Amino acid sequence: MKHVFKYVSNFVLQEGKLLLLKRSSKKAILPSKWSVSVGTLKEGESVLEGATRELNEELGPLSQNLHLIAAGKSLEVEGSETSTGITHPLLWVRVGRAWQEPALNHEHDDFKWIKLYASDSELDKLDTVMGLQHSAQELIPPPCSLIESTIERPDLALNQQVVTIMKACKTWPELHVSLWRFLDAMEEKKKDLADARKLRNLFRYWLSSMPKRKFQDDVIENSEEYNPLGVLVNDKAFFATRLSCLLGHDIQASELD
Repeated sequence: MKHVFKYVSNFVLQEGKLLLLKRSSKKAILPSKWSVSVGTLKEGESVLEGATRELNEELGPLSQNLHLIAAGKSLEVEGSETSTGITHPLLWVRVGRAWQEPALNHEHDDFKWIKLYASDSELDKLDTVMGLQHSAQELIPPPCSLIESTIERPDLALNQQVVTIMKACKTWPELHVSLWRFLDAMEEKKKDLADARKLRNLFRYWLSSMPKRKFQDDVIENSEEYNPLGVLVNDKAFFATRLSCLLGHDIQASELD
């Protein structure tokens, strides 16, 4: 009977960008390949415990500001004649008031933050471990398709544009990548740059105010049916008030339903 190794694959997003790590050139397995934070679960460790340990070891202080928002389906990894592996993909978002970089240990030589769904995505050009792009796109949805058309609508005030994007998203991962893509698009088109900066700070503040432990437990225990959007947007009154204050437009919490 084959021995089964259990792994965890940590996909980390910060402001819509995916963190890639370049494996050390001294590693015996897949040296200098680009991957995410991956590690073997120790005997008796839960998926969450192992993932938290690996993130702390490989990313340093950055790991203290991560929220788990999604868990992908476990995947079988081809092994040898005597062993096989099962990996558990997890999606984390980095929260905080300012950008933060990882502090790498000896296991990695470099890191990159990439836009997964950009037309010129670096992921296509990098020497990655097998299946990385497929796994990333399975776990991380593309941004809402309404972003470009919404930005170009002169009849919608900025607060209405934000609400339109939020209401079109069905899951928290989609909401996360969509909000940051919306801001990037505003800046690329040089539209309302002062308001874009205010929104960026608002999104950072909103994310950092989210309670952490409840979401982690819910994601791990109910990964098949978990829809975190309704939970994470539960403080609609708070978000509506902040949005109104920053943009100078009145918005009601009921508009986010």
